[in-house]
Amino acid sequence: MSKLRDVGNQEEMMAKDKAEERRIFREMLSGMTTAERNSLITKDKLFPPIHYQAESEKGKDRTVLYFMKKVRDALPPRPNIPNIPYGASAEAKEQIIRTAQDKYIDMISGYCDLIQELDSLEDCRNFPNRVKEEGVSTTLPKSRDTYKLTKAICCANDTVSLRRESERKQFCFTPEEKALADYQILTYNGENVQVKQNYRNEDYLHISGFGYRRSIFNAPPELLNMDNWKEGTSFAFNIKNSEIIAVNSESQEAVREKIIEYEFAKAAAAKEAKKGTGTKRLIPPPLKHIRESATDYRDSKDATQED
Repeated sequence: MSKLRDVGNQEEMMAKDKAEERRIFREMLSGMTTAERNSLITKDKLFPPIHYQAESEKGKDRTVLYFMKKVRDALPPRPNIPNIPYGASAEAKEQIIRTAQDKYIDMISGYCDLIQELDSLEDCRNFPNRVKEEGVSTTLPKSRDTYKLTKAICCANDTVSLRRESERKQFCFTPEEKALADYQILTYNGENVQVKQNYRNEDYLHISGFGYRRSIFNAPPELLNMDNWKEGTSFAFNIKNSEIIAVNSESQEAVREKIIEYEFAKAAAAKEAKKGTGTKRLIPPPLKHIRESATDYRDSKDATQED
């Protein structure tokens, strides 16, 4: 009970601190001009960006983090000022702009509190109800912004699709997980890998099993010889380009290690190949035959107006 009491006290103190910070922020804005307020009233100022990767490393559910990101990204970056009536006085214009800014502050602050409360998938499913309970606005001056925000909030109704989408986009994946994402690891049982022939009597590799089937027409000749396959060993094939690696590995864990090593080496080679491929200095064709022959008294330094 004492721990629960401590947690409750901490949350209460945090809520008070937030309320105090926002009160000070509003007081600071009250004495500013419209232009000065515009520069300060932004989403990033009112709702600082969330470090999703760091939160994921701490153990927070990636699907929850992805939902937090979708809702935060759907919020407009700045206040949307409604159309000002033609012929309105300067005071009326000022009042319309300030009203829109105040509504924006209330909305972003409300979503900031609600989003930071999310800890589980159940919290995500209950998020639309929490928005209604707290009276946070979901209607924005521009209809497309309203649609975008509403669509993001409604994602909470289908957390399974939300998880699949986050995995498809490799959200908060570690480098090792990204390397493994495009591979399927299988164990050869003597039947799930076979050599077949197409209508041209050309051999190709056919991989089949529960829930998958793949024909590989560009397999190396050594893999088309089934004597080279050892039953009970593991291998992997790339889902995107059907590349087969780590054949006859002792275990699936060994296959994972080989995939990571292979993908890291491939990425390093691609990075190395990009070096030196940038824009080269343009030398006009008439000057290509000219070579420096005189003594360099300036040590390759350019002339300046102070010389």
